[in-house]
Amino acid sequence: MHIRKKSLLSALSIIAFGTAVVSCGGSGGSTPAATLNGITIDANNYEAVLRSGVVASADTLEDLINLGDEIDPSTLDLFQINNNVSSYRCNNQDGTLQYTQINPSTIELVFTNCDLPRNSPTTRYNNKVVVEVLSSSGNVDQIPDINFNWSLTQKATFTDLTLSDPVTGGVAREVNQTIVYNGDAVVLQSNTMASSSLHNQLTSSNLTVDNTDSSGNQVSYQYSQLLYDTLSNYSNDNTDIDYDFTANITGIGDIQLTTNPVLKFVTNAATLDSGSTVLTTGKSTVKFEATGNNAVDVSIDPENDGTFEAPITTDWNVLTGSN
Repeated sequence: MHIRKKSLLSALSIIAFGTAVVSCGGSGGSTPAATLNGITIDANNYEAVLRSGVVASADTLEDLINLGDEIDPSTLDLFQINNNVSSYRCNNQDGTLQYTQINPSTIELVFTNCDLPRNSPTTRYNNKVVVEVLSSSGNVDQIPDINFNWSLTQKATFTDLTLSDPVTGGVAREVNQTIVYNGDAVVLQSNTMASSSLHNQLTSSNLTVDNTDSSGNQVSYQYSQLLYDTLSNYSNDNTDIDYDFTANITGIGDIQLTTNPVLKFVTNAATLDSGSTVLTTGKSTVKFEATGNNAVDVSIDPENDGTFEAPITTDWNVLTGSN
C-alpha cells in the first residue's frame, strides 16, 4: 500500500470548479458474509489473498486518487476550439485530449493515445472520464496548497479509462502495466490548517478496475461497496487509513474487507503502529491485528465457524510484499 498525500483529481478540481452543491452518500452497508462465495483461505494462501485482494487493489485506487496530479491540460498545446470543446496535443504530439465544458460544474475528458505528464516516464491515456463538482468550500482555487483551507467533493464517471504504464509523481510502478477503470466514484478531498491534516476519501458502489501486469496476467476488481479513506498529518507525516469493501476479484471470488480500528502509520507513514482488518470470503475469515513497530498478528478461521487457529506473528512489509 503506497502512502501519498496529494489530493485526488487536484488539477481537474480547479478546471471543473463550479457552484453546484449536491449531497453525496457513502458506500452503503455491509453485505452479510453468508451471501459471499469466495475461496477457502488457510495458512498456505492467506499472504497471496492479502496481496492480490487488498494491497494490489489499494495501489490501483491510489492511482485513481492521484489522477489529477498527472493530468493538467494547461501544460499542453491547444490547437482547436469549437464552441465548448477544446482540443489539445499531448506530449507525444500524435495523441490528443478533448476537453468539453458540459456545464459550469462538469467537464468531460476524452483521451486518444495521449501521453502525460511532462515528466518521464509518461503514462498513456485512452478513453473517457467525466468529472462533476458536487460541493466545495474554502480556497478551492489554491488546491493542493496546504497553506490554505479548502474542501471539495467530486464525482468521476469512467468509461474504459485506460492507463498504460501508470505513473504517480513521475515514477512508474511497473512497465507495460495497464489499468482500465469503469463506473463511478465520489471523491472528497480537504485540507485543514489548524490540524495540519489532508483528508482524501473515495467511495463507490459500482467501480470496476481491470489490472493487467507486464506478464499479461489480468485481475479484475468489481466493487459493490467501497470506501478508501486516508487522513494524513503533514506536521509529523503520520497517516490513518480506513479501507472497507465488498468485491468480486479474479482468483478469489467474493471478498469483504472491514478495517476497525483504522490502520495507523507513523514515522513518516512508513511503520504500521496499530489497527485491525478482517477479511472474509464467506468460506473463511482472516484477522490482521497490528501490535506496533510493523508487527502483525494473523489469525485464520479456515472453516468460517468462529474457531480461529493460533495467531501467526509476522512483519507488515513481509506480509504485504513491500520488501
